[in-house]
Amino acid sequence: MTDIRMSILMGFDVQKIPLLKTVAQNIEQEIIYLSLNDQQIILKNIQKLSIKTLPPPGGVNYLNKP
Repeated sequence: MTDIRMSILMGFDVQKIPLLKTVAQNIEQEIIYLSLNDQQIILKNIQKLSIKTLPPPGGVNYLNKP
């Protein structure tokens, strides 16, 4: 769950990361609440808080493909 949360916050498409894609598909029907700055937020709503982050050198082309 932490990897999914961090990937979303870093602006990566979870669907392009095979391990995270599988986990995301298994939990997509669930409503998952997170605590962020002492507030409850739904996992699906953290996308609006993401920042553009450069992936590591081996993932630059892979994660940036359309």
